[in-house]
Amino acid sequence: MARTKKRYEVSVTERKSGKNNIFYRAGIYTRLSQERKEEYRDKSNSLAMQEELCIKEAKEKGISIVKVYQDYEYTGTNFKRPAFNEMMADIKERKINCIIVKDLSRFGREYLEIGNYIEKIFPFLEVRFISVNDHFDTENKTDDKKSFEVTIKNIINDLYAKDISKKVSSTKQAKMKQGYFIGTFAPYGYKAVRKDKGKVLIIDEKVREVVELMFDLACKGASQVEIARELTKKYTTPWQYMKTGEVLRSPDNKKQWNPGAIGQFFENEVYIGNMVQGMHEKKSVRKEKGAYKPVEEWVKVEDTHEAIIDKETFFEVQNLRKEKGNIQREKYNLYTKTETTDNKYKGLLICKHCGRLLKMRYRNISNEYYFFCRGEDCLFENEVHCKIRESEIDKILFHTVKESIGSLSPKDDWKNKLEYFYKCQLKDMENKLKKLQGKKEHKLSELQRKYEEYVKGELLLENYQKEKADIQRQICSVEKESGIYFEKQKIAKQKRRELECFINSLFDIKSKDTDSIDEEFIRKIIDFITISKDRKVIIHFKFDIVEEMELLGGLGYE
Repeated sequence: MARTKKRYEVSVTERKSGKNNIFYRAGIYTRLSQERKEEYRDKSNSLAMQEELCIKEAKEKGISIVKVYQDYEYTGTNFKRPAFNEMMADIKERKINCIIVKDLSRFGREYLEIGNYIEKIFPFLEVRFISVNDHFDTENKTDDKKSFEVTIKNIINDLYAKDISKKVSSTKQAKMKQGYFIGTFAPYGYKAVRKDKGKVLIIDEKVREVVELMFDLACKGASQVEIARELTKKYTTPWQYMKTGEVLRSPDNKKQWNPGAIGQFFENEVYIGNMVQGMHEKKSVRKEKGAYKPVEEWVKVEDTHEAIIDKETFFEVQNLRKEKGNIQREKYNLYTKTETTDNKYKGLLICKHCGRLLKMRYRNISNEYYFFCRGEDCLFENEVHCKIRESEIDKILFHTVKESIGSLSPKDDWKNKLEYFYKCQLKDMENKLKKLQGKKEHKLSELQRKYEEYVKGELLLENYQKEKADIQRQICSVEKESGIYFEKQKIAKQKRRELECFINSLFDIKSKDTDSIDEEFIRKIIDFITISKDRKVIIHFKFDIVEEMELLGGLGYE
């Protein structure tokens, strides 16, 4: 009698397949924190260990691995990580429907957000989540005890991240008070070297003369722009020096010193031997941006290193800059009226000459904005690429829209054609999706049938496995095709809404004047605007009116 024991052995995956018939395509997520910097710790090996553990788990559960996502030296206190974002994008595109992590702390340390992903986002996206070391799998019905355990672990991970942040912060605070430099890059003119328990600053003799020249020119009354011009003639910029180590500029080097950056040199007491740090503070471990602390809270330690500039010269420059600032404010009446709101054309105007976004200024005398582009010339040595007033753009836009409307059929005719066109298009997509869904259900039924034949002994294990793999590939192909049509359907609906809004906005301006051109109207109809040197304005609408007319023009509708 032939052996039958192995014929009826069913893997974990098969038992689950009998319930939901889901073919899982997994993404393995690994992360290594930026705080862990011990010399003994091999970080690459740690990522490899996480990956190895997850691969083993996937094999045991019979899950296919599609991709491994790695975030190297990224904190777990927020979810703004490149590999994590890539993984979520792949989930939305239906490339993967399962996530495997070593433990919950690798996924993240913010317990509220983790709970939101596990309990709401992943179930909504039909994504299976597995944490290997925590023995947590969302496919299994989680009992109250397990759910409580996961919550506690997430809270502990969150508290750990906060504790580490406080310890790092207190260590840095202590080093600052001792006069050690805690920054990443030393100020221009200095080099940071490790000594005793921290880093100290020593003069960089290669660029010492550049810093001295800056203060010398400032003492003689030169403006920041004039100083920047003088330095640009001979020396590389601080950024270029940090990258290449070259002090003298080459003939083909077009990079200029920034006048604004020159002003920062004159305010930095590091050049008279004082260390001023702790000016900026992050409010919490989850916030991307912090804020400047009050001056009285800055950590200032005097005479921590050798000075490049003597104190008399430094404070003389301070006084000269203050006097000049008062004169400039009085001369140009800078503060009689200041506009702080964003302009309606911000981010939409592009220089035709260099492709850069135009900069914006507010003119107090005429009470209006004007836009200009100088390219990379921040020293005012060359002629501007283009310059135009806001009122000029308003007039050109208004007349362009009026001309476009004149060539269009009535608004109701447009709306009817648009509705009929997208109704047909969406109906066609819906039919194709229904066919694909039927095809998928048929393949799932076929897979179930093959499994039952195998259990009854009507199909050999080898043949069953071969046919199962073939059917699963077909199911995967159908799911991918369905995903493409879902995305097309989504894009079509979005375009329909935007085009309707575009047409309504065009016709609404017909009975109005230039004063009605506000930000809401501009953002609805304009993609971008190019400005040339001779003030020629080319408006690029969000939709090509001629193209849309050709698409809908010859269409009959009911």
